[in-house]
Amino acid sequence: MRALLGLAYCGLAMDDLASENAARPRTARWRRRAKWLLAAVLAFALAALLLWRPTLRGLGEALIAEDDLAAADVVVVSSSSTAADAFEAAALYRRGYAARVFVPGVSVDPHLQDLRSLGIPYLSSAELARAVLERSGVPADAIEIGSDPIDGTETESVAIAAYVARQQPHRLLVVTARSHTARTRWLLRCRLPADTVLIVRGADDDGYAADTWWQSRSSARETLMEYARWINTLLGDIWS
Repeated sequence: MRALLGLAYCGLAMDDLASENAARPRTARWRRRAKWLLAAVLAFALAALLLWRPTLRGLGEALIAEDDLAAADVVVVSSSSTAADAFEAAALYRRGYAARVFVPGVSVDPHLQDLRSLGIPYLSSAELARAVLERSGVPADAIEIGSDPIDGTETESVAIAAYVARQQPHRLLVVTARSHTARTRWLLRCRLPADTVLIVRGADDDGYAADTWWQSRSSARETLMEYARWINTLLGDIWS
């Protein structure tokens, strides 16, 4: 009996040894894979640490497409930042960069009439642009206000294209928010005649900083919103 038990014990020991030997290559393979995975994660983390600033800077700079300032037949005031763009357009007019100023359309607050009924002074975007232009030295007869409703860069670009088709200026200087310049240029280039010279600029005092946008709450919000607008522009009006 003892002999049989001894043989059985030896057999089990041999099976355990065989199983352990078979498991060792699998364990070694998993350890090698874990080491490679850990190395890849560390390399990615190091690359992200080294490249996150250039990557974020690139995201901000991709939104900007400003041209060198040059004379034009007309300067266009965008509704993206009405007051700032109107002040810039007035300065350009005074410096002789254009003889006319065009405000593409009217962006109206839905509560405009309610505010006025309460006696609260409030200007629509077009009224604000005209007031800034006239009080900054632009003659009333040099200003044209479009009648189309404007609710964003896309409808604004349609209104600008209609103005160009009607008035046929050869050189167009568009002042818009700096973070909108790339999208504005792209939309207008798709809609304007090929021989129209297009100059797109942000206002000199535009506060958008492409190289540090993630450090400012307003610039970070504007960057994220502008990429959402790009998606909407490229895919169609996904929110309609």
